[in-house]
Amino acid sequence: MAENTDPDDGPPIHIEHTLIDGLAPAVRASAIAAADPANGSMLMLSEFRHLGGAFAEPDADSVASHLDGNFTYMVMGPPEKRTEIAHAVDTVCDFGHGRSYLNFAYETEDPAAFFGEEAVTRLRAVYDRLDPEQFFHHAHPVERSREGVA
Repeated sequence: MAENTDPDDGPPIHIEHTLIDGLAPAVRASAIAAADPANGSMLMLSEFRHLGGAFAEPDADSVASHLDGNFTYMVMGPPEKRTEIAHAVDTVCDFGHGRSYLNFAYETEDPAAFFGEEAVTRLRAVYDRLDPEQFFHHAHPVERSREGVA
């Protein structure tokens, strides 16, 4: 068994998500339509989470101090419904900046989707300085900046 007693090939779910700025009527209507069983939805979960407070406070001294959105929208369903799950999230992506929320990243994604290019550059420098032997491994690895280091 893998982590959390999940099967070795992962749990039988697929998750997609995005960060958005607000819950305009068009966002809410889109999410409701995507999750409505009357429309044939097979989604297991469709949720918005408010990310205010400390999540919203930028800190210039931190590599990844805040989230680039006021809400996260996450959709989960059976793996065979990947297309429908992706479509549900795509319908609200125009209301954000194309960023992801690391906690909902089920599959490996480009770290720039979480932190932005500037923060990833800073993370590379931190990894190079603190983990030159690449002892630590991550689900969403930051490519190293030093030559010969992958």
